[in-house]
Amino acid sequence: VEDSTAEKCGLQEGDVVVRINDKPTINMTHEDAHRELVAAGVEFVLGVLRLVAVYELQSFQVIIIIICSL
Repeated sequence: VEDSTAEKCGLQEGDVVVRINDKPTINMTHEDAHRELVAAGVEFVLGVLRLVAVYELQSFQVIIIIICSL
């Protein structure tokens, strides 16, 4: 979404947030994740799983770290 917090932090469509401030998100509900981000305030670190295309028929997933300061 244009001008959203996600866009400001560099998230892209299809990204999967796997960590919020070093806490795994695998068992978090949407509400749990929202609570973590609100508690973090204006600075937080996200671990993001991103699909990266290398060639037309090949792709792989990478984990990237996004440090967000609003």
